[in-house]
Amino acid sequence: MSLVDKAKEIVQTVEDKVHEVVSDLTRERKEHVKEESKPDDSLESVPHYDRHIVPAETAARQHREGENFGHTPHDPTDTKSIHTTDGYTVDNEGLVNNYAIEPEMYVDVPGDLRQKTEQEATESVHQFHELSEDEKGKLTSEHDLRHKGPGLV
Repeated sequence: MSLVDKAKEIVQTVEDKVHEVVSDLTRERKEHVKEESKPDDSLESVPHYDRHIVPAETAARQHREGENFGHTPHDPTDTKSIHTTDGYTVDNEGLVNNYAIEPEMYVDVPGDLRQKTEQEATESVHQFHELSEDEKGKLTSEHDLRHKGPGLV
């Protein structure tokens, strides 16, 4: 084995070790970041506008609501639910706001809205295919026999 081959082998071994160490450090850093990003129940985790000032109402509400503080109510167990909580949001102070989302219970027959949206989607696909047809032979230097519709959107 020549000296050059030995040098190449040593360089390859060193490169492998460096790659191993870098990947270990990267993995450790990711684990450390995951540990730091876990939610904390202390007052520092209370959402607020000022860095070191926690409003009394916010602190009292966090104490009163416990683990439900700052989370939207959600019950994923009932799949046939009408989902009346879909409009819930949480603001910077942890207040829950409910913006109305009209469930299907206000239509004539349950499923009307779903059927209507499926029908509209089918119609729009059909219309898109009509508009994107090539229509070869309808455009010549003498005349244009293509339709004058809304065009391709």
